[in-house]
Amino acid sequence: MKLNFKKYPSAELIMRVWLGCALISHSVFKIFNPQIMERFCSAVEKLGFPLPYIFGYLAKGSEFFGGILLIIGLFTRTSSVFIFLTMLVAAFMSHEGDIFGEAEMAFTYLIIALYFIFNGSGKYSLDRFIESKNEL
Repeated sequence: MKLNFKKYPSAELIMRVWLGCALISHSVFKIFNPQIMERFCSAVEKLGFPLPYIFGYLAKGSEFFGGILLIIGLFTRTSSVFIFLTMLVAAFMSHEGDIFGEAEMAFTYLIIALYFIFNGSGKYSLDRFIESKNEL
């Protein structure tokens, strides 16, 4: 059986909302806890990024705000690009490319973000609603 997301738009909605919720849950604890965010930014610095606090907050911001945008289906392709880039760094730099071990979750999020980059948010989204209003 071949699953066609265009034929079953609710499956796309479920995948988009699930990813958004997962990203928010992974970021909110760090963003609103200064000590944990400090440790995260130190880890970003150890990866060799200049301005580790800026990159650290950008990474967690892309997860948090990208997650919100995914849930409502607004700017889905754009937010998915930021999520993809964040997960690319997480999977291949932070977790050293161990995609079937420590990096498995980041790599899975990366693949799902890639899906939304190419396919957009789907039928049940604000992107589609706005697009339909602009066609009138």
